[in-house]
Amino acid sequence: TNTNTNTNDDDAPGLSRRRLLEEIVAEIEASEAVRTGPVVSGGAAENDPFEAAVANDAKGSLGGNDPDPYLTHGPSTIWNGMIYPIRKFRFAGVAWYQGESNFADPVKYSCLFPATITAWRAEFGNPGMSWAFVQLHAYNLHDWSEFRNAQASAARKLPGVVMASAIDLGDPTSPFDPIHPRYKQEVGRRLAHAAIASRYSVYGGVHYSGPRFQDVRPIAIAPEDNHGVKGLVLKFEDGNGGAAPGTTHTSAAAACSLTGSKKCCGESPFSVVDANTGETKRVPFWVDNAGDNGAGKVVLSIPNDVKDVKEVRYAWEGFPQCLLYNGVGGYEAYTDAMPAAPWCFDAVTGAPCPIRNLPNPWAAGVRTTADMGFTTMLHELPVRDLIQWGQKDFAEEYRPASAGGGATAGAGEGADVGDAPAPDVVDTSDAPASS
Repeated sequence: TNTNTNTNDDDAPGLSRRRLLEEIVAEIEASEAVRTGPVVSGGAAENDPFEAAVANDAKGSLGGNDPDPYLTHGPSTIWNGMIYPIRKFRFAGVAWYQGESNFADPVKYSCLFPATITAWRAEFGNPGMSWAFVQLHAYNLHDWSEFRNAQASAARKLPGVVMASAIDLGDPTSPFDPIHPRYKQEVGRRLAHAAIASRYSVYGGVHYSGPRFQDVRPIAIAPEDNHGVKGLVLKFEDGNGGAAPGTTHTSAAAACSLTGSKKCCGESPFSVVDANTGETKRVPFWVDNAGDNGAGKVVLSIPNDVKDVKEVRYAWEGFPQCLLYNGVGGYEAYTDAMPAAPWCFDAVTGAPCPIRNLPNPWAAGVRTTADMGFTTMLHELPVRDLIQWGQKDFAEEYRPASAGGGATAGAGEGADVGDAPAPDVVDTSDAPASS
């Protein structure tokens, strides 16, 4: 039972922060001579989010010491408790990394996410606000491929929205659960480059993206004239994502030797869906890095038993083993490389695959007892321990030997087969990619 009877607001957890924000907002409103009521869309606040938080705390069952006085769980509560108080601030853009808790309903998220961006732009009075977000990383417990498509749709729908991919930065051995990968420095680098390209490109070019898929077309050479191989040619956008031309290549994903097939770049990231059977088949490929004026192109070898292709997919699975990059290097922090973000192309309609919910999104993995306990652990740790942990240079500790580090996260990786002739790329007798 909590016996704390301290009634000094300044000593209550978080209230000093609340008071500081109140003072800042009051000064801004006074200087602009503007006073408007908060916009509430289903949240707990009716007139003022701070007052509602205090009222909720006072009538709670913990004697006025509610551990969540700012109502940070539930519809609109993060907006009311954290964002609304700073709505008068002026800044150029938003960096967003979120989505893990929404993965089971990609269709809903494909509406919520663009609506959030549009609403923030309206509430901050900044219709040109840039929005740079992180597409979720590889994850070995569940298949997030459809959810990543929902995320990417926001960049297709709205102007001024850019995406940084983390598909190659999965971390199945993270001590804080694989949902919290430790490659934060590399995520930050990619997110910063995406934001610069979106907002400040006038000041000069920046390498902001991996190869950006544009279109697919049948190979120009008939199978009988191409050593029995029939295939597809993948075309990528001109400009090569800001990378130097002719630098498209493949490289293994982080920790690929620790999960999945453990074949790294001995396994193709490309697959096709048979239009007649609905079966998904992993297919061999090879890379022409000088093709299409340096943007690079990829040739897929299609099995003879696949008469018609319904969909072409890249990295469309929970934890891809091998990725397509431009620039120099692979996933290692502080290199110039950028991975191509996962995509799915409907070869019949000539458009991105529709956003779909998996029949049972929880079936792809088993949650551990420690899963999602990270937040609880943070509340129990002393602040000084958190600061020391946050300052630890994980990139140095976990960087593979090829990048000057001492760890072996990528050890056991197969040879880079992306530049080899198609028949030698990968054993297609393996189990097909996830549908």
